[in-house]
Amino acid sequence: SLDSSAALWLGHSSVLKAGIKALKQGTSNNHDLLFYTNPGASDATERMRIDSAGNVGIGTDAPSTLLEVSSTAPTFRITNNTNKTWSAGEAVTNLSFYGTDTSQPQEVGFINTVAGANSAIVTGELTFGTSNGTGAATERMRITSSGDVGIGTDSPDNQLTLAGRTQPRVLLSANGDVGACQINFGDASDSDSGRLRYDHSDDSMSLYTNTAERMRIDSSGNVGIGETNPAAPLDVAGSMAITGVSGPLLKMEKNDGTLDNVLYYNNSNADNKLVIGRDSSELGLRTGATERVTIDASGNLLVGTTAPSKSAGAGVKANQLSGTNNQWNFSVVGDGTSADTGYTLYDTGDAAYRFYVTYAGDIFATNTSITAISDASLKENVRDLDKGLDAVMALQPRRFDWKNGDGTDVMGFIAQEVEEVMPELVADYQYSEDETKKALKMGAM
Repeated sequence: SLDSSAALWLGHSSVLKAGIKALKQGTSNNHDLLFYTNPGASDATERMRIDSAGNVGIGTDAPSTLLEVSSTAPTFRITNNTNKTWSAGEAVTNLSFYGTDTSQPQEVGFINTVAGANSAIVTGELTFGTSNGTGAATERMRITSSGDVGIGTDSPDNQLTLAGRTQPRVLLSANGDVGACQINFGDASDSDSGRLRYDHSDDSMSLYTNTAERMRIDSSGNVGIGETNPAAPLDVAGSMAITGVSGPLLKMEKNDGTLDNVLYYNNSNADNKLVIGRDSSELGLRTGATERVTIDASGNLLVGTTAPSKSAGAGVKANQLSGTNNQWNFSVVGDGTSADTGYTLYDTGDAAYRFYVTYAGDIFATNTSITAISDASLKENVRDLDKGLDAVMALQPRRFDWKNGDGTDVMGFIAQEVEEVMPELVADYQYSEDETKKALKMGAM
């Protein structure tokens, strides 16, 4: 029936069942179209409205968009009523989004359900697609029947898989320059027992385990383990253990690959070397701020000095002689008095000095006998001595004082006087770097 309010009612005469009604909005000429149904024996109730702007409201009499659904639990359902055997990947339901610009693809996006590997649909998957403006919309993301999410892949095998690009990326962006971005790792009892945190206030990255910070990388790239303010490229607070099966366990080298400034233990070789060194300069060991031991670029070992000279720089030195790898010199250099000792041999078992040499050149020993090799098998041109008693009597024993104060009223010989009688008993003695003196071969006398 059509009543006086321009409404069309359908149903039993005693109770209004359903209807369509045009409703004028105030004093304007705008009209809404209302749709009614009747729940049971009650009067008809408005269910849907199309307002004068063309907006459709279901469950609301004031829709603000083209379609607005209002309810205590609104549900939008799309059903495919085809009774068939579905193939894996076949579309089951589609929700498409279109544009009207003929210069672009009409479908700009979609949300579809597709059949999974099981043809019974119960393993359906949800896909999301967009268009990049140069072609039809294509799939960008998928949620599988097991809940795995794939972005850039249609076969994710983890809860979240990123694929389809040379460098997949995830961006966490904080509001402002003082916030922090964080990825939490939790379990049933704790939501953040593990954390990866980036602090924008100081541009540092921190790693947490068991809710405590364990490692930090500061804005300059320094890494602190157990240290929140690292002062070096690697700053470890506490002990550090390095173990391995083979190869260098700890290696430091220049960024050009050369072994300069290197420290490593290599147990891949039979000799299992601990290598400490530099290619082109010195290696030094210090206590406090003082260098105590130096190995220079020539391989000289210097203790207490950095000067390899045998006549300057107080210290103990093992020098490789110039031009050869097979000859070495050991020296003790110092500015000692005649009573100071330069070389010492001490027997801890007997608690006694067995041998020592003073800076005056005096040699002290518990046994003054020197055993020199004299085997006949090592000699040739053996002949009678051509020097007799007359030569011995020609030697002139003297008493004298040393000019440098090493001794006074000393008994001995003058080398130049002995050289006139037995020149074979005289040799040159390296008195200093630039000067030689005459010396006697006392053992030969």
